[in-house]
Amino acid sequence: MTSVTDRLKNTRGIYRTRGMARTGKDIGFAVYIVAMVTLLLVFPVLSWTVLLLVEPSVFSVLTAPRAGHMAGVVCGLMLAAATTAGQVGGPVALSPFFVTLLAGTDVPRDQTLRRPFIATTIIVALGALVISLLLSGVLVFTGASSFLAGLVFVLACVAFSVLFAVVWLANQCMTTWTWVLPTVLLGVTVLTAVVDPLMVYMPWGWVGGLWPTETGSPLWPLIPLGITTVIGGVCVPRMLNALQGERLREQGQQWRSASTAAEAGDFATAFAGFRAKPSLGRRWTAVSRSPLFARFFLRDLIGAMRTPVRCLAGVGFLIFAYWVTALAFVSGPWPGWLPAGIGAALGYLALGVLCDGFRHAAEAAGSPPLYGYTTAQLYLLHSLFPLALSLVGAVIGIALAAHKGVPVGSVGSVVAVAVLLVVVHAYDSAKGPLPMSLLTPAPSPVGDTSGLAVLSWQADALLIATIAGTVVISVTTTETVFHGLLVAVLAAGFVLIRLRRRLAGL
Repeated sequence: MTSVTDRLKNTRGIYRTRGMARTGKDIGFAVYIVAMVTLLLVFPVLSWTVLLLVEPSVFSVLTAPRAGHMAGVVCGLMLAAATTAGQVGGPVALSPFFVTLLAGTDVPRDQTLRRPFIATTIIVALGALVISLLLSGVLVFTGASSFLAGLVFVLACVAFSVLFAVVWLANQCMTTWTWVLPTVLLGVTVLTAVVDPLMVYMPWGWVGGLWPTETGSPLWPLIPLGITTVIGGVCVPRMLNALQGERLREQGQQWRSASTAAEAGDFATAFAGFRAKPSLGRRWTAVSRSPLFARFFLRDLIGAMRTPVRCLAGVGFLIFAYWVTALAFVSGPWPGWLPAGIGAALGYLALGVLCDGFRHAAEAAGSPPLYGYTTAQLYLLHSLFPLALSLVGAVIGIALAAHKGVPVGSVGSVVAVAVLLVVVHAYDSAKGPLPMSLLTPAPSPVGDTSGLAVLSWQADALLIATIAGTVVISVTTTETVFHGLLVAVLAAGFVLIRLRRRLAGL
């Protein structure tokens, strides 16, 4: 009787002999591309990263007394992010064909899906290895840490990367209540970030406890981290068997559709395929008889709360973005424009989960006013909800940054950026399909630059939000609040004029 191993071996052998199989020339060309990318892109990026890490302002952060604590918090946030990513795709990512071939048979899935999981885990471990080697190498060669402490930290990061893949797989196995694990991990991470003694009981705290220092770190956290990683590895076969074929097929179809749209330059469609499905409030009354403004505000609020994890994550990152923006007014080792730009970009991205109403207004722009409201009125009514939450998030972010010495006069500029980001989202909702003219080849001495035109068209709203937010905050820090508000008004007026032109072309 044919064993499971022989069946898998025969299946892979038949697949390799297909008409579209890779030839030796294909493999050689792939090796050439990898080598060239490594020489021309990876090495320069790594060297630039090393030079950045040895800068006095950055190096002082790496050698700070709480550097290990911060590293542990980052690792905890990465675990929470892994469980969130498991809802749309896990470490076992297969095309619909391979889902049917490997997971649609009587062969146990811990046998058929083991190789894809191991391949993903190796990729994650290599990423953790590179990052940990960079950090440890800088600390060791500058004399801020011993070689043994750097080596132990590298081993801890690699072990944690395996645990990362296991947790990622765990949430991919879940079909209901998928929001529980990310929420718990995020809450516990925030709790350990505030209450330092709790870090010694968590895996990410063990990694932070092994942060390389000049005096050396205790080695005992490596023992529970290794034991936890081994326990997670033992649970992997059971998790693989728990994966449902229909869920794997759905995720594979999502990724194939997204990759097809991304190759065509339609990134909006590519990301829309991963949007969370409503899981709450099916029987809530979204359309009430309340006054007009309250009716639309309640409608957008219920629409956002039907995807609770997406909504709460967006609000949380929105507050964090405005907190980062407020840090531009604090004297620190960074230039003022850096937190302003990062905060504006993060705020724009986080605000997207609250601006679904703008998409409805844009879709109704080219149709008769069936609801009795013009396009301009729909945009105004749907702006109430994101504008209110953006302003509340800005106030909370400034309040959280108050202990850093943020001046009171900065409130007006951050609030102006909060309003400006909502206006930019309204502009982005009326973008429409990608113009075919942008796909026309544009030869130049450095190659075809049509891809840059597509990318700039796709990211124009993000670029406008980042540049405008940076300029508003920078002008406020160098001049006065009045000048910053004036720049915000001019930028908002320009964006609204562009929005009107876009709507006229729909």
